[in-house]
Amino acid sequence: GAVLISDINRGLFIVRPRLESAIFADGFESGDLSAWSRVRGPGVAVTSPGLKQSDFALAVTVDGTDTVSEVIALQPARETRLRASFLLRPSGIDLAGREIEILRFLTPRKETVVSVTLAERGNKYRVTLSAESGGELREIGAMVIPSRRAVPLRVEWRQASAAGANDGVARLFRKRRVKAESVTLDTTAVLDAVRLGLPAGSAGTNGGSYLVDEFRLAN
Repeated sequence: GAVLISDINRGLFIVRPRLESAIFADGFESGDLSAWSRVRGPGVAVTSPGLKQSDFALAVTVDGTDTVSEVIALQPARETRLRASFLLRPSGIDLAGREIEILRFLTPRKETVVSVTLAERGNKYRVTLSAESGGELREIGAMVIPSRRAVPLRVEWRQASAAGANDGVARLFRKRRVKAESVTLDTTAVLDAVRLGLPAGSAGTNGGSYLVDEFRLAN
């Protein structure tokens, strides 16, 4: 956790940052899912996928049955804003024309505030961002990513300043570039959980797997 700072005039400084805004900063990077509240389904595994960024990743396998394969983090506590950053590698998963959910932000009542889904587009994949506004989940935008390559993604969400204010925000980034954005959401929801993986009803595809790596949450 130490950071070294070198200055030609003032010498060497050794500091340890205080990351007080970080909600969840380790997770499955250590190969241990104990920080997550629940692991369900045979499709969830911690593997060593050979990505350069870390030794472990969450592997979700779609096996052609209607199973639930997910992990849930309960560390967020009534957050009015949340940011999730991660690497996504579809690994050639065959979705048979269906769309699966890979990320969901939830309220204390387990209602969906943000949803990120994955669908095939030829030999590539389409990542779609949806967010709750006015009591409904609506699509914000989408982007296309390659197969079998780890792509840095980031999802950001912020509630509206007041009921009817229409100034809530939802954004989807690839690296540092905004690929989908809405700054007019009418939502005063708060977030208490984050889910990775496949919810019930998302399977029933021809099979395959995808990897989520370097996952981080911050407010």
